[in-house]
Order: sequence, then structure tokens, then C-alpha cells
Amino acid sequence: MHGIPLRAALAASATIVGINLAAAAPTTYTDRAAFDAALAGFAVEVVDFESTTAPSPVPDGTRFGNVTLSFDRGIDSTGLDMLVTERFVATSGQNYLGVDDGFREQFLNDDGLSLSFATPAHAIGLYVITPGDGAFDGDFTLIAAGTSVSNPLAPDLRLDTGDPALPLDDAYFLGIFDPDASFASATLSSLDPALGFVSFNIDDIVLATDAGGDDPGATLPLPGTLVLVALGLGLLSRPRSANRAFASATTTAKPPPPGCAGSRSAHPLRRSPLRPCADRAIDSPGSAGAR
Repeated sequence: MHGIPLRAALAASATIVGINLAAAAPTTYTDRAAFDAALAGFAVEVVDFESTTAPSPVPDGTRFGNVTLSFDRGIDSTGLDMLVTERFVATSGQNYLGVDDGFREQFLNDDGLSLSFATPAHAIGLYVITPGDGAFDGDFTLIAAGTSVSNPLAPDLRLDTGDPALPLDDAYFLGIFDPDASFASATLSSLDPALGFVSFNIDDIVLATDAGGDDPGATLPLPGTLVLVALGLGLLSRPRSANRAFASATTTAKPPPPGCAGSRSAHPLRRSPLRPCADRAIDSPGSAGAR
């Protein structure tokens, strides 16, 4: 029986170990519970806006804990600032982030949010709240750590509004976690106006940073690694084996439904199942008219 030379066996073992210790790609989440479970060992901060008196304007560059917020304004929000408000339901407490338009206090499609972190983060997550059945999959996208995640059609939470006519609002969770590398910023974007209309608010921004001391995200040799090393060394007395092939599955994103309805419905945040394309006029900032 012919064995593999020692040098080749050690090289194979080193390659196997190197692959096992390589940094994993960031993981994306649309389930808050799964996201929270992944953050064990990290210092977690939640910006829930409850420490701010509502209503309070939020100019660009306002800092909440380790998170600094800036408004990426769409055309309908030109000249407006963000606002901590309590007009509608929140995912926790009563306050959430909206827009200081003197009327609906909501973000509209093409509005976005830029977030920067005083301490580099390993994870960022947040809730986007829309009226019940007011969004389609892919209407909102969070980008960080070189990757992105968009909302599915089904929300993570359904919130009781207390309004018999419109009893539920939807809360979509978007999260990105990179245990091996930190990042200093993230962005949230919303639906292109050419594709229709959507309205939303933001709540519970979750940030995870190193807890101090040893980096909880550092990759350490696992028991399985030692087994792989032993197997690699065992190649000294075993014949060459055939290569194994690996395949990866791919998924195709569901395209948003086509269609266009004529106007917004009566609820300040609600839209019809078909995306309205009209009635996007905005009064001058500070007026009490329709946005």
C-alpha cells in the first residue's frame, strides 16, 4: 500500500484547518428572535426612542447611544427632518421614528436612513412598520457588512392598532450579523417611486458590539477541527481517495406584483393592494396640508 508523503499530508491538513477557520460570510435575518439568539456573547444595545420625549425633531447627525442617524430624503421629504413620535403603534413602548411633516409623520417610498456607529458593530437590525398588508416583499432593504437583506411578504410581527377599521399594522425585521468582522455604518432604503407607493416608520434599532476582552466573534478551533487534523495525518498510511464534489443551492427572488391603483386610501399609512401611482403632492415644509 502506497501512502501519501508526510509533506503532502501536512499540507492537506493545514488546508482543511484553514478552510474551517476562515471567516464566515455575514448572516441575514428577517426573524427578530433568531437574530437575538445569534448575538450571545456580544454587547447588545437597542435604540427604542423611549428616552426621548415625543414629539421631538431629529435633525441629521442626531446620536442615540452608539448610533448616529441621518435622513436620506426622497423627493417628497425634501426640507423635512425626522421625528420621534408616538402617533401610531410601535414594536416596543410607544415611541418610534417618523418624519416631521406636520401631518402624517411617516417616511414615504424613496426615503431612507443612514446609520453610523461610534463603536464598530458586528450586527445591525431594525423594524420597519407599515399599515397591515401595506407592503410587498422587497420594499425595504438594509445594507451593511458588504451584504443586504430585504423584507419578505410576511411580516415578523402583526401589531394591534386598536382601530376596528384597520386593526393590524405589520412590522418587518431586517438584520445583518457578521461574527468575524465589524463595520461602522449601515443604510436602509425603500421602494423606488417608479414602482409605486409605500409608507413606513422605524423602531427598535439593534446594535451588537464586542463585549470587551476576548472578541466573542473570533473564530477558534472547534472539536471538529481536531478531527479533521487527525484525518489529515491519517492520510500517511491510506491510499489516495477520489475528490468529492460539492454543490450549492440558489434561490430566485420573487418579483413584486405588477399593477397600479389610483390613490391612497383613507388611513394615513395604508395603501391599497395595488400600488398607487398618483397623489404624491407635498405642501411646503411645516404646513398642515397633505404631504
